Amino acid sequence: MRRPSKIVKERTGRRLKERRRAIDLTAKRVARYFKENAPRHLACRTAKIDDIIRTIRSHEAGEHYPGPDYQELWAGALNTTVKDLFAPALDAITPDAKGESIDNGLTLGGNPTISDYEVLEMRRRAALQVVTAAAAGTAIPPGALEIVLSGIHEALGDPLDVAAWEAVVLENGETLMTRPPGAMVEGLTADIFAVGEILRRPLAHADRSDLLRVAAGLSGLLAIDLGDSGDDRSARVAWDTACGAADASGDLELRVWVRGRAAQDSAWAGRPPHVVLALATEAVEIAGDTRARGAANA
Repeated sequence: MRRPSKIVKERTGRRLKERRRAIDLTAKRVARYFKENAPRHLACRTAKIDDIIRTIRSHEAGEHYPGPDYQELWAGALNTTVKDLFAPALDAITPDAKGESIDNGLTLGGNPTISDYEVLEMRRRAALQVVTAAAAGTAIPPGALEIVLSGIHEALGDPLDVAAWEAVVLENGETLMTRPPGAMVEGLTADIFAVGEILRRPLAHADRSDLLRVAAGLSGLLAIDLGDSGDDRSARVAWDTACGAADASGDLELRVWVRGRAAQDSAWAGRPPHVVLALATEAVEIAGDTRARGAANA
């Protein structure tokens, strides 16, 4: 096995970090997976979590290239295969006429560290997921259809249509009133996933603010549907996300509405009075002397 070059280490490290973050996996959770699943001869099986986290950071920083055992652990933690995770970095590095390493990476969704091989593999797997879901009559996994269509979006220049996303929020809000509790969780989750992927791209400040407003609206609707279906914990997480996105968007009225409706739903869910009061107080304080929509809920 050839010794990985510096550029291979760096490419691999970036991929590991991006894949981990893409599924909202913390380094600590990866470390716990390593500790629980490491073979007996590997030191991390008996090491402290903080020491394993340092090893993970060194892999992601490109300081150390994971050996075969660690490659298996990384693949398991990220729910993929060793070939999918590590082969692209080696395949994408080819010698030029001077014998130097050159990077053949392509771009997907504004990410220059994903190779041509990986782009094709991602689209192939996504297409298979779409076909399988359609054949089984089940919901298409979040993000799969967007990946399949990403090649067309790239050819079109990948334009961002904020107005279309705002219309999606409005339509979902109206539909939510007529559907059974929990019926829209899958669809809203898929929309939130798609918006999150767009937010990872470089955007103009105004576009980012508008899209964060969309994210807050979708997260709030998801929280409502989760709460109505009895999943109070997930609803709480969704409300927290909605509050954060609303704050980042700078939209005062939305910030007030999110907290006011969260306070209302928290009261219905039987959460402690001090939690409900804290949300209501925040909504009123943010509204100030304005007549922001949502203050009435608080």
